[in-house]
Amino acid sequence: MIGVVQALTSHGQDVAAAVTARCVQNIPAYQRLPGPVLERDLVANVRAVIDLFLTAVVEDRGLTEAELAGPISWAAERVRDGLPLDAVLRIYPLAAEELWRIATTSGEQPGEPGEPDALDLDPDLVSLVGRIFGLLADLLPRIAQAYHAEQQHEEWAQREGRYSLAAALLAGRPAQRAAERAGHQLAERYLVLTVDIPEPNQSTDTRAATSRFRRLQAALDTEPVLATFDRDGGVFLLPVTPDQHEPQQRAAAERVLRRIDSAAVARCRAGIALATSHATIPHAHRLATELLHLAGTLRRPPAAYWLTDLAIEYQVAQPGPARDCLAELLRPVNRHPHLLDALRALIDSNHQRAEAAASLHIHRNTLNYRLHRIRTLTGHDPTTPHGARVLTAAMIANALTEHPPTDHHLPEQP
Repeated sequence: MIGVVQALTSHGQDVAAAVTARCVQNIPAYQRLPGPVLERDLVANVRAVIDLFLTAVVEDRGLTEAELAGPISWAAERVRDGLPLDAVLRIYPLAAEELWRIATTSGEQPGEPGEPDALDLDPDLVSLVGRIFGLLADLLPRIAQAYHAEQQHEEWAQREGRYSLAAALLAGRPAQRAAERAGHQLAERYLVLTVDIPEPNQSTDTRAATSRFRRLQAALDTEPVLATFDRDGGVFLLPVTPDQHEPQQRAAAERVLRRIDSAAVARCRAGIALATSHATIPHAHRLATELLHLAGTLRRPPAAYWLTDLAIEYQVAQPGPARDCLAELLRPVNRHPHLLDALRALIDSNHQRAEAAASLHIHRNTLNYRLHRIRTLTGHDPTTPHGARVLTAAMIANALTEHPPTDHHLPEQP
């Protein structure tokens, strides 16, 4: 028995990583947890539970109250992260299954390669599996108790109801009955905010991402928003009234984004679009996501971006012969990064050459020489109004050709 357990202990980290990957792949609720929580905290929790089980098996005993405290507290954390009960519990049988798989495929077992022989298994392996599942029988009810105790809080129920409503509206599903069950009054119109939330510094404690996630939840509990989170940020539905025009809508969105920035302890980038009815929410979500990606691809600073802010860039971004032609225009310049930097600095400085030269830490004459080289290579003078318009559009097309749009923040299609 000890030899089998030692072999499994040596694979503990691999088992923990495999179990976490299966959770993300097979259990949708885990997909909305931040990346650092999945990659660091959850893997560490699974590894700790595996070590706990194997220690109890070697010592031929049950789990003590002190040992149960760790898994129970981690279960409560997952509740506060918004995971449903089945998602919290399913990870434990997955871990046991992965242990059994490694135990039965790592030794010299008879039968087909990689398959245990049911007629001639090592008795220690049989005993091990029985003990592991016996320990699970002790552990899972206690976790369920912790889960339900946390679930009783009204705050949790309200938050989970808002998640469900947001998910239904973003998917284009009817949400009125769900809203009635949750006691929530749906608005006629919503602003859809798709937000990228920067990860905390990698040098910080591994709980930083989880703490930030919970701060975001708490910050939005006092706002009239419906929210759903994913690994990169979240999508937020902010109700607006028909008599609110864009200036009022922008002010309302900025108020929510300030709360998100404060909770994230970072300035976030967001794409925003208006849905004038529930039926148009999925379209507004896609537009907001496209604006967010466009702003990121063009290296715009963290801020809120509406279609009116990026209308020209958005139009240039649409696939077609015009975009291809514009991207091709800069092909000769792409081989000279310092020329691209000069053109980008000129555009970013609103074509103020002194400011552009200062941002590059070069003399203005050096900048003028580089701009002349761009004119020679492209046939368009970046210092004239027409040339500036063409080359600005070409820079947008060039950036989008290098970094094509992704389905980041978009819901999976059924």
